[in-house]
Amino acid sequence: MTNYVRLPIALYRGADLNSEYDVTIPDLPNCSTSGETLERALENAKEAALLRMEEIIFCGRTFPELLPIEEHLDNPDYENCSSWAEIDVDISGLKKLRAGKN
Repeated sequence: MTNYVRLPIALYRGADLNSEYDVTIPDLPNCSTSGETLERALENAKEAALLRMEEIIFCGRTFPELLPIEEHLDNPDYENCSSWAEIDVDISGLKKLRAGKN
């Protein structure tokens, strides 16, 4: 069975239309990535989020609270964000990883 978690992401892009898209995932500390195109940046964000979640489990840390985009809009850390989006991350494999830690 496939399980997904929906995460908000902050997208940044420079004034130069040839610049990459930078992505920050506010609900996962120290989780960011980029991509040459929007599509690639979104795919990279899914991969980065999954890797960060695996690291949280492996290190025995507690998952941070996952918040909707609206909870991040007034956060000054993201005032330079160009736009917001949401990604769906397949977390099916995390259950096996978590079970292996117990």
